[in-house]
Amino acid sequence: MTVNAVATLNNRGICDVARANRMSDPTIPFAADTEVIIPAQVCDPDDTSCFTVVDTGTTNFCLMGGPHLYYTVLTGLGVDESQADVELDAGLFVKIPSCYPSQCTLQPYRFTYGTYKDLAEAFGASVGRIIAYNPTYSHSVAEVGDGPVLTIPMDCKALSDNITSMT
Repeated sequence: MTVNAVATLNNRGICDVARANRMSDPTIPFAADTEVIIPAQVCDPDDTSCFTVVDTGTTNFCLMGGPHLYYTVLTGLGVDESQADVELDAGLFVKIPSCYPSQCTLQPYRFTYGTYKDLAEAFGASVGRIIAYNPTYSHSVAEVGDGPVLTIPMDCKALSDNITSMT
């Protein structure tokens, strides 16, 4: 069942449901027979603030600090500038060039509430990078106030003015 369907069925906001269930991505449906946490009803249900906005106006030739393997969740991601119209199937690992020398600081974090978008904003990371460091996580069925420990990449930066791309 989708997060949208759960939210509609229970008269809640999509993002309210996603945050209560500590979703990595509110577009990923719940697996069958998954226990879903229904948040308390609010006066102003939130259907938008947990979705990331893709900035197609920026490009990089490599990724600072890694990791350089990303797992595709949705079909339709472009391959590169020369093949921007090629779609990738869901379930593939995509190797992205790493910037050398560069690094990220990794921090364990107990994820008790929110979405990966919230974590990315709080720690100055990207949703994709958090997903790459925690590839098997989609949501938590832990009790309210408890949650999994995730690896959060922070402060990703170049270690030199002369950066090269490594594949």
